[in-house]
Amino acid sequence: MPKRSIKMTDYKNIKTIILCGGMGTRMKEETDVRPKPMVEIGGKPVLWHIMKIYNHYGYRDFVLALGYKSNYIKDYFLNQRRHSNDFLLNSSEGKITDFFENGGTEEDFNITFAETGLETPHGERVLKVRRHITEDIFMVTYGDGVSNIDIDKLIEFHKSHGKMGTITGVHPESRWGLVNSDADSMVTEFAQKPMLYDYVNGGFMVFNKEFFDVLQPGDMIEDGLIRLIEKKQLGLYKHEGFWYGMDTYKDLLHLNGLWEKDPKWKIWDTKPQESTGLLPVPQKPSPTPPAAQQKTVLITGGAGFIGSNLAGELVKRNQRVIIIDDLSSGKRTNVPAGAVLYQMDVRDKKVADIFETENPSVVFHFAAKPLVHEVYTNPYDAIETNIMGTVNILEICRNRQNLESIIIVSSDKAYGKAKQLPYTETSPLQGDHPYDVSKSSADLIAQTYAKTYGLPILITRFSNVFGPGDANFSRIIPDIIKSIRDKKELLLRSDGTMIREYTYVKDIVDGCIKLANHKQNFGEAFNFGSENIFSVIDVIKKSEQALNEHISYKILNTAKNEIPAQYLDWSKAKEKLHWEPKTTFEQGIKETFQWHNANFKD
Repeated sequence: MPKRSIKMTDYKNIKTIILCGGMGTRMKEETDVRPKPMVEIGGKPVLWHIMKIYNHYGYRDFVLALGYKSNYIKDYFLNQRRHSNDFLLNSSEGKITDFFENGGTEEDFNITFAETGLETPHGERVLKVRRHITEDIFMVTYGDGVSNIDIDKLIEFHKSHGKMGTITGVHPESRWGLVNSDADSMVTEFAQKPMLYDYVNGGFMVFNKEFFDVLQPGDMIEDGLIRLIEKKQLGLYKHEGFWYGMDTYKDLLHLNGLWEKDPKWKIWDTKPQESTGLLPVPQKPSPTPPAAQQKTVLITGGAGFIGSNLAGELVKRNQRVIIIDDLSSGKRTNVPAGAVLYQMDVRDKKVADIFETENPSVVFHFAAKPLVHEVYTNPYDAIETNIMGTVNILEICRNRQNLESIIIVSSDKAYGKAKQLPYTETSPLQGDHPYDVSKSSADLIAQTYAKTYGLPILITRFSNVFGPGDANFSRIIPDIIKSIRDKKELLLRSDGTMIREYTYVKDIVDGCIKLANHKQNFGEAFNFGSENIFSVIDVIKKSEQALNEHISYKILNTAKNEIPAQYLDWSKAKEKLHWEPKTTFEQGIKETFQWHNANFKD
């Protein structure tokens, strides 16, 4: 997030109550000496960090609900100028005669110090500072949690739903590392303290003034929130970015470590792309077009076969390309020069941080477990990735509300087995194989987000795609070329009669770009196919003819639950997008063969 300069006239007339009165018993290493909000991160109290987050968005009026060791907090701010500046002391008179700037910042906070009692529950602390709140809306947060939350968006969300209260839902890190396993109970991964998918109340709350009438003496904040839930008066603002609560001494050490390396909550002084695990690819960027023409395009799965072809074409067109890929099937070498790669799983909630940093206007969601036979043997991981990964991306897009176009990549497999061919976009989505079901489900969920939340979502359903960049030899065309190159027998998992439609990758890329520029028909799907409708045996014969090579093959017939025939009606794309495939099968297979020979030399 770029650094933001705030003028005095920018400050907003909403006060923030910060709960500073607790004893912090789980941090006795520090809180025996000072109150928990004054425990330091990077040489500054965590309370200061929280106030800086609000201050960055123009909120400078704070009410500190004090209790345990309150004088420590008062003394700090009363002497803040001495803490942040050089000064000249006349020792004989014991007076400071001058202050000097030293490159530090002087804070501009308006602080009300309110004594609320030593052992008062924090809900009652809020009730006790009621006399200091004169505005219709006020904010409340805990004195120990930091985040890169956008306070303006939080306020906007609160006003939009018209309820009495809003809490911020955040994803905490697991306190323990998690162990993942496959279907055979073999350990596949140790996940070191991953971010959890469930939401917790992270503070950063907003209330209408009527909330004071809900609170009662002796209340914790949660007591008041439960009453709001009963009245259906509590909204949840879902923050998908960074949040961390300082509950224990170990948390303090963790936050101080982050401060030295990657302080994600330091939004008041952050340079773009400073954090979030950026993995730059060596590049010589193309000349940048005028800002009015260039867009930031984010591609999930952009290191894969189709995604990398799209990324390469967009870079050629001088667009700013951001790729998110966990490299489980994609390759770093596929990322074109001029694009930026973040290595991350699309299920990870930290993907939201990348959106926040890069601020894309167009999103292409390709990321998925793409191989049908692998999904058959490990359905859980694939279904979670293909469905919940899509939900994660859609949720981030929904929360941002600033995207021009969101392209969700589905598949002809989403249609499942059909009695009538070709499939049209109105054919039912009825996959029954694990892979097919995952695509049917993600497709339907995308339609739901478009229709329910008004998102600019369009859905693609491809036939089988082939071309340069596809080095996955479990697919028929790369496997044919490998058998020619290695002079080995081609082994067919199917019985050879399965009918599929084969579309060249450059034609698919052209269709994707046209679809992203199509600002109509949101929530609808578009088929992309070709005239190349062949059985597997036909593909072998046509490849022999085009490449002038003999291909020896053996039918194993071991494939499970294969759909006998699939091909698409793509007339809608032709009519509404003015798209149609331009590459013949013969031309496409020759170009693919040349690419393989250039990239897989003996």
